[in-house]
Amino acid sequence: MFISFDWKHHWKTIAGIVLLLLISGLMLSPKFWPDFILYPYLWKLTPKGTDINKVSEILTNKRWEVMGYRREGGFLKQGKPDKYETNKYDSIVGAMSLRGELGDVSFYFIKINVTVFWGFDKNGKLTDIWIWRTTDGLLP
Repeated sequence: MFISFDWKHHWKTIAGIVLLLLISGLMLSPKFWPDFILYPYLWKLTPKGTDINKVSEILTNKRWEVMGYRREGGFLKQGKPDKYETNKYDSIVGAMSLRGELGDVSFYFIKINVTVFWGFDKNGKLTDIWIWRTTDGLLP
């Protein structure tokens, strides 16, 4: 039995399904997630008190690039804190820090970089996480 399918009448449905699949595929990568989803995910992945070497290993396993590994200095948390952040803004966080690059998101002439900083105490135990998004491109 052959069933005919009229593409002319169903093109909007098919286009919608394809668009939905593309968007859901993009959302599989944490770099596309908004902060209110990404912060809890990062805290679950690397709970407070996790050793600096273990966090570095987790980043490597996730294939996130470890750009900065500071054994003698924390990171500068900038901007306004939200409910997921524990330290004051515009302050140095931790005695040691890791910087992980989750990657870039590009939309035509705009590129958004997603960087995450992990701050550690003098014993190398995780104390804070900060997501830093930067935008480059031709903006009006």
